[in-house]
Amino acid sequence: MSYLRLVQVTKTYHADGRAVEALAGVDLEVRQGEFVALVGPSGCGKTTLLHLVAGLEVPSSGRIELAGEPIRGCSRDRALVFQEPTLFPWLTAADNVAFGLRTGGVPLRERRERALALLQSLGLDGFATSYPHQLSGGMRQRVAIARALAVCPQVLLLDEPFASVDALTREALQEELVRIWQARRPTVLFVTHSREEALALADRVIVLSPRPGRVRAELALPMARPRSPVELAPWLERLRDLLAQP
Repeated sequence: MSYLRLVQVTKTYHADGRAVEALAGVDLEVRQGEFVALVGPSGCGKTTLLHLVAGLEVPSSGRIELAGEPIRGCSRDRALVFQEPTLFPWLTAADNVAFGLRTGGVPLRERRERALALLQSLGLDGFATSYPHQLSGGMRQRVAIARALAVCPQVLLLDEPFASVDALTREALQEELVRIWQARRPTVLFVTHSREEALALADRVIVLSPRPGRVRAELALPMARPRSPVELAPWLERLRDLLAQP
């Protein structure tokens, strides 16, 4: 049974007297607790799709439903992590993580405890009082993920969250994300340009066509994690063929 549902979703932008169609007739159903990766060429509307689900933008046509109810605007049940960590530079790591809890009225002691526990789970114990400029890029992204997880979202939206970190950090963050997802089971939509990353992390990979983005194909991955390169080789070849199509 679908939990997140997009029905004939279209998004058109208007600028300089012309219309640019980013998405066209997207149909997508995601089960509760499923990890879904979105891949496709640059400009195919992957980020736009995340923004629509987050409630930052509204579809030009079609509808988006969560648990049978239409999505209207932003909500604490959906959290978005951007490609670049958007932390408040004047707040410590712990205060950044606790920010959503503070605005939600969670008592000081509870939000402090939850922030510290999340930082520890992401390997950042000892850095709670550090400011963003004192942290590496990978560490800042961990803080951003912790901040998103702090509000216990039902849907976690990630827009190429590991694109700007080095290969070793990326691998570590991938492992931590899977571990946290397996423990908490939020529904995940994960945008990436990396075929290998999509196949390593997701239950299902959705392939979007060039702009305007449409669902071209989907690959369901039955293997348990972690997945070896040998296991993923035939899937990688299939995904490469799909992405090469005009």
